[in-house]
Amino acid sequence: INTVLLFYLIVVLCDTPVIRGRINSTTTTSIAIASSVIFLSHPVQVQAVTYITQRFTSLATLFYLMSILFYIKARLSLNTDRTSPVVYLYSVVALISAVLAQKTKEISFTIPFVVIMFEFIFFRGRHNGTWLRIPFYLILLIIPLTILWSGDGTDWIEDSLRQLKLNEAFLLPREVYILTQFRVIMTYIRLLFLPVGQRFDYDYPLSHSLLEPSTFLSFLSLAGLFLSAIYILGISWKGGNHYGIFFSAGIFWFFITLSVESFLVPIKDVIFEHRIYLPSVGFIMAFVSMVFYAFEFFISRYRWRVSVTSFLCVFLLVVCPPLFFATHKRNQVWSDEMTLMNDEVSKSPGKPNVYYVRGIAYLERKMYEEAIRDNTKAISLRPDFAEAYNNRGLAYAGLERYERAIDDFSMAIRLSPNHYKAYINRAIVLMRLKRYEDALGDISKAMEANPSFTTWLLTTPAMDTIMEELNNICHKNRIKGCEVVDKAILLKRYPKGI
Repeated sequence: INTVLLFYLIVVLCDTPVIRGRINSTTTTSIAIASSVIFLSHPVQVQAVTYITQRFTSLATLFYLMSILFYIKARLSLNTDRTSPVVYLYSVVALISAVLAQKTKEISFTIPFVVIMFEFIFFRGRHNGTWLRIPFYLILLIIPLTILWSGDGTDWIEDSLRQLKLNEAFLLPREVYILTQFRVIMTYIRLLFLPVGQRFDYDYPLSHSLLEPSTFLSFLSLAGLFLSAIYILGISWKGGNHYGIFFSAGIFWFFITLSVESFLVPIKDVIFEHRIYLPSVGFIMAFVSMVFYAFEFFISRYRWRVSVTSFLCVFLLVVCPPLFFATHKRNQVWSDEMTLMNDEVSKSPGKPNVYYVRGIAYLERKMYEEAIRDNTKAISLRPDFAEAYNNRGLAYAGLERYERAIDDFSMAIRLSPNHYKAYINRAIVLMRLKRYEDALGDISKAMEANPSFTTWLLTTPAMDTIMEELNNICHKNRIKGCEVVDKAILLKRYPKGI
C-alpha cells in the first residue's frame, strides 16, 4: 500500500502549479514507477516490514503518505474549484490520516513541516490554501498533549515518557547523540546506495567531538547535500528544471522525516534500519529524478533515439534484480530468531544483547549448555545485566544444577530489586529443593516488588500447575505463609475481584 501511495504522490506532485506543463505524462509515470519499485524492493526496508514490533513504522508511514497525498489533492482541487465538496472530502481524509499517523508513531510529528515544505516548493506564491493548513498546524499539539494526559498520579511525566518509549532517551547526552547522528545518517545513505553488512543491532561507536575526522567529514557531507538542495531549488525555479525541484523536495523530505529520531530525541540505540523507512521515500525520489535528468541531458546533447519507456525498462532491469535478491536473502536471515541472532553475533560480537537474545532462543529449544555460554558472554560484556543472570539461572535449572541457578537468580535480584520473575524462578527452584517456606517468601516478595506480577501470573499457563502444587504442599504440611499462594490463586481465578 505504501508503494502505491508513493506512486500516486509523485503523479499528483507533477500536477502542481510549479511542475504542471513542464513534464509529459510518460516521464511522470516513469519517475513514479521507478521510485515506487525501488522503494518496494530495497533490502533496507526489511526491518520495518519483517520486524513485527516495527509495524508502527510502516503503519505510521502509510498514514503519513495518505495525509500528504490527500492534502496535495485537496490543494489542487481548491485551485480548480473552491466550492467543490471534493476539496473538503480530501482535506478531511488528509487531516484524519495525519492524526492517525501521530497516534501511531512519533516520527509523524513532522507532517505539518512537510506540508509547509511542499507548499513552499510546489505552490510557490499561491497562498489561497491557508485555511487548509491551519488544522495541520494544530495537530502539532497531539504528541505533547498525549504526554500531558497519559500520566497516572504523581509520576505522570515518567509514565508518559515510558508510554512513548522516550524514558531511555536520558541515558545518552544530547550532544553526543547529535554528533553520532552525523555518521549514522551517512551510514543510512550508504545503505540506500550499497545495502551490504545489514544488521539488526549495530555495534556503533559514539562520537564525542565534531573534530573527530569521520564525524567532521560526515557533517561536511550532510551540510553539502542540504545546501546543494537549496541551490538546485533556486536555479530550478528560475530555469524551469522540474527534475531539480523533485531532487530538492526529496532531500528536504529526507532530512525533515529523520529529524525526530536523529536529532530531537537522543535515543539509547543510535541506529536502527527501520528509521530510514519513511525518509527513504524522499531520498529515492531525489535519486530517481537525478537519473532521469541525466538521461534527458544525454538525449538532448548526443541526440540519442531512446524513449523514456525504454530507458525505464533498462534502468529497472539493472537496478531492481540485485535489490530483490538482497531483500530475499535478508528476509531469510529474519526467518527465525536463531538465524537472525547467529547473523548478529557474527557482525556485532561486542554487543551483549545479541548473546542474550540468542540465549533465549537456546532456552526455548532446551539447549541449556549453549544458553549458559551465551548468557555468560553477555554478562562478561555487561556485568550489570540482570536479565542475563536470570536467563542463565533458568538454563542451570534446566540442567538441574539448582544451587548455581539460585546464585544467578539472587544476583539478578541484587542488580534489579524489583525483578519479580527472578523471585518466581528462584521460588520454583527452592520448591524443587523442598525449601517451601523460602519459596513462599520469594512469591510474596514478587507480589510486593512489581504490580506487573499479577498480569504475568494471569497470562502464564505454566504457573497454574506450580501454584496448585505449592498450594497442596502448603496446606498438607501446614507450612507458614500459605496465604500468599491462596492470594495468588485467587488473583488468577478472579482477576477483577471477588
